[in-house]
Amino acid sequence: EGLRITESALAMNRYIGSAMLPLLTRCAPLFAGTEHHVALVDSTLHTVYRLSKGRSLTKAQRDAIEECLLAVCKYLRPSMLQQLLRRLVFDVPLLTEYCKMPLRLLTNHYEQNWKYYCLPSGWGSYGMASDEELLLTKKIFWGVFDSLSQRKYDSELFKMAMPCLSAISGALPPDYVDASISAAPEKPASVDAHGNYDPKPINTSNVSLPEKLEYFANKYGEHSHDKWSAEKVLLGWKYGECVDEKAKTHPQLRMYKGLTEKEKEIYRWPIRESLRSMLAMGWNVDRTKDGESISQQRESEKMRKISQASQVGMMI
Repeated sequence: EGLRITESALAMNRYIGSAMLPLLTRCAPLFAGTEHHVALVDSTLHTVYRLSKGRSLTKAQRDAIEECLLAVCKYLRPSMLQQLLRRLVFDVPLLTEYCKMPLRLLTNHYEQNWKYYCLPSGWGSYGMASDEELLLTKKIFWGVFDSLSQRKYDSELFKMAMPCLSAISGALPPDYVDASISAAPEKPASVDAHGNYDPKPINTSNVSLPEKLEYFANKYGEHSHDKWSAEKVLLGWKYGECVDEKAKTHPQLRMYKGLTEKEKEIYRWPIRESLRSMLAMGWNVDRTKDGESISQQRESEKMRKISQASQVGMMI
């Protein structure tokens, strides 16, 4: 049974490689003006691309797949390759044994359509690249670049990758080819290989805040509470045992020091997490001398007002 399945698969590969793909290659000019059939064209591109990753293909079959994809993509509008770029942004930077064909495909695509990506006014009827297309292109560039930088020199690999990097760098606007952008740790892509949302926030689990930033997070939490309380008071709200929309009472309308730790954490957590994220991305947070003196003045003014209020209360 397993042998028959294997023989069937090999026979199907032979049929696709010797009949179907050459037919698509010869008919490639007919793909021009097919923007009204985006879903069908996209499915075709993804199917042919997935075939290229098969393990039981002969060299002739791989060549047929490459010629077919290159020929079809040559006649498509640049925007119609966006779905394929979403897949290539994951696969190409790996620089595996299957990367030769996509590298050549990307090289041809960006050499042919550089005006679409680079010119502020766009490229005639093709328009201009969307922000996502530019971002995907930038990610492919830095993905390949970083992968090459971490490998031992391989003449064949560099021979394939360098023309692709040159084509991409010639197509992207200068603000999308900025080494300082890639230097900082970047959060992983927010879509998976199939284009589905895949949230991956910056990992801050191993980042601890120094004492001075913990102090700042607590003071900012107090500030946030005071700001919220001031807005509530202006709207006529006052302290009450429970939240009552009609009576405008709220149990948290009291001094920050009187809140429970759980209630304080509601204010402290967002700023603390923001500071951790900044540290994880390589930022430094320091306090200037001017800022320190201003803070001390505010604290002194606050204590003076509290003292005055106490004295008035004693006189009454």
